[in-house]
Amino acid sequence: MSPRSRCRLAARQPVHPKSKNPLYSGGQPVIERSLGTA
Repeated sequence: MSPRSRCRLAARQPVHPKSKNPLYSGGQPVIERSLGTA
């Protein structure tokens, strides 16, 4: 899998806005950190 396709797949996943994401703390996307994509 190429890095480009990875980014496309990640972008396709439904991600809540920062303001509405309760897992967002300190400006760091906790979801991305847990998935290891950040």
